[in-house]
Amino acid sequence: MIYQYKGKTPVIDPTAFIASDTVITGDVEIGAYSSVWFKTVIRGGDVSPVKIGAYTNIQDLSLLHQSPELPLIIEDYVTIGHQVTLHSAVIRQHALVGMGSIILDGAEIGEGGAFVGAGSLVPPWQKNPT
Repeated sequence: MIYQYKGKTPVIDPTAFIASDTVITGDVEIGAYSSVWFKTVIRGGDVSPVKIGAYTNIQDLSLLHQSPELPLIIEDYVTIGHQVTLHSAVIRQHALVGMGSIILDGAEIGEGGAFVGAGSLVPPWQKNPT
């Protein structure tokens, strides 16, 4: 289900796969060949945008949101495991976020193979180098 919110409609590349029961709202961009799996919620635009790059995989039951003036950015070739919560973070290229992890405002996960283990909590403003 794709919804307009505050005059913003999600922009989804036609090559992306979006599962039928995914909810995507507002100021959200999803790049080429990305996939968003069942029961995921991506809520953008109520306070900041959500940007998801190309070839990125958001797995089942994940929740993506943001804080005022602090967008959620997920770059290319990222894997987000099942039931992950991402809130106003930056996830760099080729990173993997393990199942059940929570990554909070201002946190940054490095590129080039950074790995967040399953069930991890990454607190606000934590920086993870490459």
